[in-house]
Amino acid sequence: MRQGVFNPKLKLLWHCDRVCAWRSGVNIAPVMVEMDLTNKCQLKCDFCTFKYMKDKSDINTEVALKAIQDMVNMRVKSINFTGGGEPTLHKDFSAIVKFASKYGIDLGLFTNGYNLCKNTIDTIIENFHWVRVSIDASNETSFLKTKGVDGFERTINNVIALCKAKKRNHSKCDIGVGFVITPKNYKEIYFFAELFAKMPEIKYIQYKPVIDNLFENRHLEKEWWKGKVEPLLDKTMKDFPKAVINYYKFNDLVSDIEREYDICYGHEFCPCIGATGDVWVCTHLREINGMSFGNLNLHSFRWIWESKERQEVIKKIDIKKCQNYCRNNEINKVLYQLKHGGEEGHYNFI
Repeated sequence: MRQGVFNPKLKLLWHCDRVCAWRSGVNIAPVMVEMDLTNKCQLKCDFCTFKYMKDKSDINTEVALKAIQDMVNMRVKSINFTGGGEPTLHKDFSAIVKFASKYGIDLGLFTNGYNLCKNTIDTIIENFHWVRVSIDASNETSFLKTKGVDGFERTINNVIALCKAKKRNHSKCDIGVGFVITPKNYKEIYFFAELFAKMPEIKYIQYKPVIDNLFENRHLEKEWWKGKVEPLLDKTMKDFPKAVINYYKFNDLVSDIEREYDICYGHEFCPCIGATGDVWVCTHLREINGMSFGNLNLHSFRWIWESKERQEVIKKIDIKKCQNYCRNNEINKVLYQLKHGGEEGHYNFI
């Protein structure tokens, strides 16, 4: 199965200087920061990992700009605007994005596509390196059932408008569409790819397994995944070259290998800022009591990042309770070996 650009371990190789500094004990700046601009969302996805935190919180615009300025000064390389909620619902979405773009920091966006008006589309096309629209359905009935809103046609039309704007402006912004695989929608895997395969501006069609939040002790059954889902993915990827999968999540899903590490090293490369202004270990530990490094309404991002409080918070994490297939798990596999592998790894024998 193709995994396209979705390979966190290989991406670390592009940041060898920062990895080596980290291994030497330097308090490095993150490579990427995930940033929630708001917790608001118009959709009601039944699989949403963060449905427990849906409220009306918006990050204060001045607080966000100051944090971004800190990131620029610290040489953070990218910001991924995500949720939380739907990033484009923040009243100053365009202003915040343009401020970050002005300083040359790479920008990515997760959006449900429902709120993409012309001005928002122009902002995306002109400032982002990539945007991925999470659609997760191949027809009106499934969209309503899965996402709780009758918005399939509207979302598809917005994707088409996004593609037209990219073509019209000769933009380098990569456009992708996403499909979270659940027991309710997995039969649509192939049909979803058919919808977008012939759109030249769509760079990839991404599939990934649903991840439950920490409060729901349930995971996809391996037998269902291998017996029902994998054959559909195989056929889809055979017929549609643009189709890709977060393969590392699939491997973690079906693997019985226990984690070697007991500390989340990965957070040092990609932490999360929530819409409340808190700086969190990662997106999956947002709004979890005791998992905030500090709040941007009280302290600067740099101060929070360099504080002793961050190290104390990390010690509290019970890794065994974390999701089986989060992104940091993949990064942690590599970082643990670099930190503790020593000479036993025979690393000169490639």
